[in-house]
Amino acid sequence: MDGRVKTLHPKVFGGILADRGNQTHIKDLQNLGGLVIDMVVANFYPFINEAVKKKLDFKEAIEFIDIGGPSMVRAAAKNYHSVLPLCDPEQYSNFMDIFNINNGDIPLKFLKKSAASVFAMTSAYEFAIYNYFNENEFKKSVLINLKKTADLRYGENPHQNAAFYLPENSSPSWHQHQGKKLSYNNYADMESAFDIPLEFSATACAVIKHSNPCGFGLGKNTKEAYLRAVTTDSVSYFGGIVGFNRKVDANTAEELVQPFLE
Repeated sequence: MDGRVKTLHPKVFGGILADRGNQTHIKDLQNLGGLVIDMVVANFYPFINEAVKKKLDFKEAIEFIDIGGPSMVRAAAKNYHSVLPLCDPEQYSNFMDIFNINNGDIPLKFLKKSAASVFAMTSAYEFAIYNYFNENEFKKSVLINLKKTADLRYGENPHQNAAFYLPENSSPSWHQHQGKKLSYNNYADMESAFDIPLEFSATACAVIKHSNPCGFGLGKNTKEAYLRAVTTDSVSYFGGIVGFNRKVDANTAEELVQPFLE
C-alpha cells in the first residue's frame, strides 16, 4: 500500500508499549516474535510545509498526513517510564548530552519531558490538519496553537513570571538590537507604540507609558515628529517607549539617547 501500513504492526507497537514489569506483556511480546524497544525517533511528514504552505488540493495533501510516525511516538510517550520518544531534531543534541553524562541511563525527568514534547508536537500536527480540512468554514471549535518565543524579564509586576508566545510557524515582526531582556509591560507598550503611528501616512511618533499615549507628534522627519511628541507632556514621557512609522535617522537617534527611555 505504498508504505502506508509498514509500521502499524503488533511487533512494533508491542515492543514499544509492553510494560517491562509485567511478565504477561513480555510473554505476549515473545509469542509475537517481537523485542522490547527502548527508543523511538520519528520526524513526521511535512504537512505544514508541503500541504498548507503550498496550498495543495486534498488529494495531494492527504499524502502528507503522517499516521505511523505520530502513532509510534505517542505510544512511546504513553510508556515513557521505559521508552524514550524523540520527535524533533532540536532534541537530539540535548539527548546526546544527557546520554553521555549519565552513561546511557536516561533520567525519568528527561523521559517525562520528552513525552510531554510528543503530545505537544502531535497536538500541533493534528491542529494544522484540522484547520486545513475546515479552511473555509465557521468551525464549531477553534484551536489556537502557540509556541513560546521568549521568556520575559518579569510579568505585569516584578514578582510575576511571564513568557511571550506566537502562533506556530510565525516569527516576531521586530528584532531587539540591544538592551536588557524585555518585560510584559515593555511588550504591551511596544504594541501601542507600534500601532498608533501606523494609523498615519505622515511621519509620526508616539510616546507610550503604561500602555497609554502620553505624547504624539507629526513632522517632516522623525526628529521633528519626536520633538513634538515629547513636548506634549515634557514630564510623563520619561521612561516611556517611543514608536515611529519611519526608519529612525542619526539625528533622531541622538535625541533619543539623551533622556531615559525604555
